[in-house]
Amino acid sequence: MSDVGQARAVSRAQLVATLVFTSVVLALVIIGSWPIYRKPTLFVAGAAALVAGLAVGLIIVRRRLRALPALALALATYAVVGLLAAVPSTWSALPATLGDGALEVLTAPVTGWKNLLTITIPVGDFQGMQLPLFLVVYVAALLSVLFSLRLVRFWGLALAALAVALLFPTVFGARAAAETVTVPLLSLRAPVHLICGLLGLGLLLAWPIVRQRRQRLAARVAYVSDVLGDAEGETARKSTDAAKVAVASSGRRAARLRRIALAVGMAVVAAVVAGTVSGPLLGDRDRIVGRSVVEPETQVPPLNSPLAAFRRNFTAAHLNQTLLSVSGDAPQRLRFATLGEYDGQVFRTADPEQSNSADTAFRRVPFVLDTAGATRDATVTVGDYQSVWVPLGEQLEQLHFDGGDQRSLGSRFFFSDRLQSGLQLADRAGQQGLRSGDEYTFSFAPNDEQPSSEVGPGVGSVDGVSADLMPALNEWVAQKREGGATLGEVQRLNRLLIQRSYLGHSKDDPGHDENSWLPRDYQFRSSDAGHTRARIDGLFASMLDSRYLDCSSTVSQCAATVGDQEQYATATALVARVVGFPSRVVYGAKVDDDGQVRGRDVTAWAEVLTSDGRWVAIDADPRTDNRFVENPDQNAFKRYSPTTAQQNAGQVPPPDKDPSGGDLGSDVASGSQTLAQVLAIVRLATTVLFWAALITLPLWGVLLLKLLRRRRRRTRGTADQRVVAGWDEHVDNIVDAGGSAPIRATRREIAEPLSSERRQLADLADWAAFSGVALSTEQAAEYWRLVDAERARMVAGRTRWQRWKARLSPKSLTGYVRRVRILAQVPQRFRLGLGRGKTR
Repeated sequence: MSDVGQARAVSRAQLVATLVFTSVVLALVIIGSWPIYRKPTLFVAGAAALVAGLAVGLIIVRRRLRALPALALALATYAVVGLLAAVPSTWSALPATLGDGALEVLTAPVTGWKNLLTITIPVGDFQGMQLPLFLVVYVAALLSVLFSLRLVRFWGLALAALAVALLFPTVFGARAAAETVTVPLLSLRAPVHLICGLLGLGLLLAWPIVRQRRQRLAARVAYVSDVLGDAEGETARKSTDAAKVAVASSGRRAARLRRIALAVGMAVVAAVVAGTVSGPLLGDRDRIVGRSVVEPETQVPPLNSPLAAFRRNFTAAHLNQTLLSVSGDAPQRLRFATLGEYDGQVFRTADPEQSNSADTAFRRVPFVLDTAGATRDATVTVGDYQSVWVPLGEQLEQLHFDGGDQRSLGSRFFFSDRLQSGLQLADRAGQQGLRSGDEYTFSFAPNDEQPSSEVGPGVGSVDGVSADLMPALNEWVAQKREGGATLGEVQRLNRLLIQRSYLGHSKDDPGHDENSWLPRDYQFRSSDAGHTRARIDGLFASMLDSRYLDCSSTVSQCAATVGDQEQYATATALVARVVGFPSRVVYGAKVDDDGQVRGRDVTAWAEVLTSDGRWVAIDADPRTDNRFVENPDQNAFKRYSPTTAQQNAGQVPPPDKDPSGGDLGSDVASGSQTLAQVLAIVRLATTVLFWAALITLPLWGVLLLKLLRRRRRRTRGTADQRVVAGWDEHVDNIVDAGGSAPIRATRREIAEPLSSERRQLADLADWAAFSGVALSTEQAAEYWRLVDAERARMVAGRTRWQRWKARLSPKSLTGYVRRVRILAQVPQRFRLGLGRGKTR
């Protein structure tokens, strides 16, 4: 075999080894990132990044591309392959989503890291969240090939690039020290990122040893060939080959393979055992990762109370409106908003004085949440429902918006796992929230397991129900209470409350037509809106009054209070607090058998927190089969009556007025649509201009640098210095136009092969540099006019494309690096590979 053949063989072996080593290490990075994404598209994006990085690196090495073409190829490949493989949502609603996907690819190197750290994981393939991993794998593969096969003096940097890539699963992973990993027939709690990291670290330590061993063998063969000569070298090579064959006999080869297999097996076992054992040892302790030091993106929920607008749904205009259409495996009821803070006026989601509390913060949910139990899927189509609150089932696992606005809706969906409520804050034409025509699909896990009635209260606030604030409530609970602080006792008190209820949705009689909430053969009784302390305490004062018969084993018609779910859900929640249970009110709606949700289906219920951490729902639907029956024992009549007690309950706001001070016509944040449209156009134009300027930066940047350089040369210094600078400008024009200017040649030598006009410019520049005679400003200006005229003459006979090519050429700009490098005799290993041309 010739020396060339040997070199090719070694090069081929080194190429294969580099590709295999890089692929294995980066495959561990991709596998270690599974807890961050938990979706198979992760492997598509990772494999595409790996193949693209290796391919671009090989093209640069084989074609020996210079810096600018190599950079252009790398950027173009990232943009194209990244859009195709790492942003799958781009292809869901073409062509509307193509521009958004391209924008995410361009912004990912700058903003993708922060977006991934400030969002709830796992993220799946949500918008551009796979781009950071794609970028890490792509760049690491590219640098590994370049440093291993081209810039071999710095091949150690390939290890550094791969080591940085191995940190990705840890830095961008969850705070939990260990994740639960499910494999066939086995589910274990172990840090996947740690196992993959240890395996990758072992490969990084082994690779230099293998590489150096191969280099020593190659150097030994080359040394023997150089010392003994070609003929003897050939004989030595044959002897060496024979020795290799002898050494690699079946027994020795098998022994070596066993040693390698044993070393690899020990490393794998050690990594797996260390990772598996570390899970139980670390327990649930958090670790410090990237998201530990970066504040997540959260949103404060609206401070007005949607429950205060409850009765608007039962007016003639809204009673039969179709708010939502639900298909699929629909839940029995939908949750709109969870309201856990009571200030005596209304139930709100958050305390206005502590609106930034972590307990009520809403975070972005890109992909999936951990839930218990089997999941079901339902699709919701929005009708006349307009709100920032997203109707959902209990225990949300996943949500996906459909249609042309799915990207903007998905990126502005925020969810509170503690409240089990979602917000839609996408700004469309100056309005936030859902609107008619929106569609989304969600997965939920209903908890059908009935809790024990003996379970006690959980840990939480039970404020706002003291005896001095709500005396009738506390007196009623004291009279009716029989057991301890158990869930069963709260449920029993709720049944007693509902037994004496009477449905009333309005203060005025709505009649009995088709747009009336009033049931047929049902006697109307006036009912005030609101759920203030006075209004709710009035309910219990009415039940303490003996004017109407109380319920018993023989008396079932025992109404004493009038109201709807707004009042009775609030009353149930407050009763639970008196018993000792943290409670809240949920505003939602029931789903009809036909899958429709109309205004009349809107409802509310209470939830109480038990000691096992569950929120247990307690219905609060008032009776429609009840009657007011006066107590025949008039001596037992007290100073209260249902009407008097409720009228004395304080000034109650009308149904269309928000006790919290907000406007309840809609909780959708709206403004001037004209101004919003103008601002949207301005933002779009600014974004387009910014990215257009950024993409074309190499073009207009070269023009700007040349303009500034020309202005500096023409105006700075004495007249002699400006003349000499004019010659430098002329030489740069020659180089940019495709000519050559030897860097060590004199001005006369550069101009000699050209024209008489250029020789004149060279002579004048030499005169200004060496004569010692001071030139005038007019002479310097005249010299620059000659330079301009010569520049115009050079491009006179060229096409427009050739003229622009000369203007945009960076040769004259990069020539200074080459000039300084040659004159200073910088060692070859520090050269950047830039220059004006082959001769300068």
